[in-house]
Amino acid sequence: MEAMLHFEGAPAEGEGNYRNEKVAGVVITTKVPNPLGYGRIIKDKNHRILRIVEEKDATYEEQQIDEINTGIYLFYAPYLKEVIDKLENNNSQKEYYLTDVIQLLNDTGKEVYALLVPDYTQFIGVNDRWNLSKAENILRMKYLQFWSYAGVTFHNPETVYIEFDVELSPDVEIYQNVALKGKTSIGENSVIEENCVIKNSKIGKKVKILTGSVIENSVIEDNAVIGPYARI
Repeated sequence: MEAMLHFEGAPAEGEGNYRNEKVAGVVITTKVPNPLGYGRIIKDKNHRILRIVEEKDATYEEQQIDEINTGIYLFYAPYLKEVIDKLENNNSQKEYYLTDVIQLLNDTGKEVYALLVPDYTQFIGVNDRWNLSKAENILRMKYLQFWSYAGVTFHNPETVYIEFDVELSPDVEIYQNVALKGKTSIGENSVIEENCVIKNSKIGKKVKILTGSVIENSVIEDNAVIGPYARI
């Protein structure tokens, strides 16, 4: 049975499709600002992976490589089955590394390629609460970017907190240190000034929520002006 893969970066036979019975799989890789703790990708100029080296087993030169293993693989099962029983634990941690099958496949004349994904934030590890906070912040900023493209204006977006059930209309303007929580919706052309918290509330069109106001479980009609420092 012939293995077939199609991806950018590897040598191809013909145009549009990649067919080569030597191809055994693909590893999703990415480049990170600080590769500490990740397995490094050792590859040739054609993106063929020669081996993956774990942090503790890497030389100083290998540790300078910023392209890392994301832990996402696509292997052609019959080829993988031929070599997986040959894994050994001859490494500093005395563990069996799945990544060692790449070297084993290379030894049998098969090939595994790297598929580099530019956005490394999709693959960051979450191993402690600080990592979790960083991942949450990245996701939050992507969410704010989504709403910005939909027509919402953010002032100092790094300070704005919006939960995922919130709905925003075009031409809403949101200032710094605003938190929108729960099933909250904001109508068109409304302005939420700094230091406001709105939770499980419906804000109408052309509403102004002035500085320091807190609104929970409420409905604010169109054209209303609330605050400053109101609690509803």
